Formats: sequence, structure tokens, C-alpha cells
Amino acid sequence: AQYLPLDYKVIFSNCKTADEDGNILTHDFIGAIKPDLVGIPDGNIYFELLKSNFIPAIAMLINKDVFKDVGLFDESLKLEDYDMWLRISRKYKFKNAEDDDVYYRQVNNSLIKTLADKASSIKETFLTLSKHIIQSDTTLREFVMEKLRFYRRIYNERTGKKDRELEVKFFQMKVLYKLQRAFRK
Repeated sequence: AQYLPLDYKVIFSNCKTADEDGNILTHDFIGAIKPDLVGIPDGNIYFELLKSNFIPAIAMLINKDVFKDVGLFDESLKLEDYDMWLRISRKYKFKNAEDDDVYYRQVNNSLIKTLADKASSIKETFLTLSKHIIQSDTTLREFVMEKLRFYRRIYNERTGKKDRELEVKFFQMKVLYKLQRAFRK
């Protein structure tokens, strides 16, 4: 048995993906989701998660005390797991178990397939990240704001139109960001 220091509250691993018939699609879920990732990080992974979600929800073990501290899943978000990983990683360290004996079966109506390469995925990522701009420290706030600008631009390009909810949220984040910068001076 391996014991972790007390500030590690989450253990995760990579996984294999399989189709509805059990045929292996990939042996490296994290590599397929985030090909630019060099090695699977552990410890303080908040910044890496702000770039994009790479952790398979099926391959997580979370200490129950964490939920008392950061709250439960935000079911108003489609990417509620990504939001949860961000909230947890701001306070606790994650440990990569370096095990890939988990199989993630992807069916045709699974969220990962329905959102893949669609504008709705971009919008949902934007909405999830927008919750975290205020909570991020000053050095990361500009990075999160740039990510929001990027997702807004890509969404508008892919759909050929502006989404009212996304535009209102972006305006709110921009105003809050500017107010925070003004009050910190």
C-alpha cells in the first residue's frame, strides 16, 4: 500500500477507451484528449487543468472530506466534472496512480461523443471556465481571461453567430476582471 501526504486528496489514472462492443479505441485516454501534454502531471495541477480538462471522471478517487470543503457537483453545468476538478485542484494536490486498468466505454450518446468538435463543447468550456476567473489568483486571472476570449472567438467562428448567453457572460467577466484589477492597484 502506498500512503500519500495529507494534502493529496485525489488519486486519478489514465484509462483505455472502448466502443459499445468492447473494442479498444485507445490505450491512452489522456494522450488522446490532450496530445500536447508531456507526461501526466500530479501534485499542483490547477494551471494544467485551466488549459483544458484531461482527467477521466471514471478513473478518480476523491477523499470524501473534499466535498465538504469545495461543495458538490454543479449540475447546472454540462462539464460539471471539469468544474469540480478545478475547484479541488485550487486547494489540494492530485496524484497520478500511473495505472490504466480502467476502461471507459463510450456509447454513441455519451457526453464526450456528443460534444466532440462541436460549438456546444466550446460554449460549455467557456461557461465552466468563467466560474473560475474570479477565484483564480492575480497571475492566473489574465490567462483565464485569454482562454475565455479564445473560446468566445472560436465559438463565434464555428457557429457564424454570437450566442447571447455567452456574450453576456463574457461582458460580466470582463467587467469583474477590470474591477478587480482597479481595486488591487
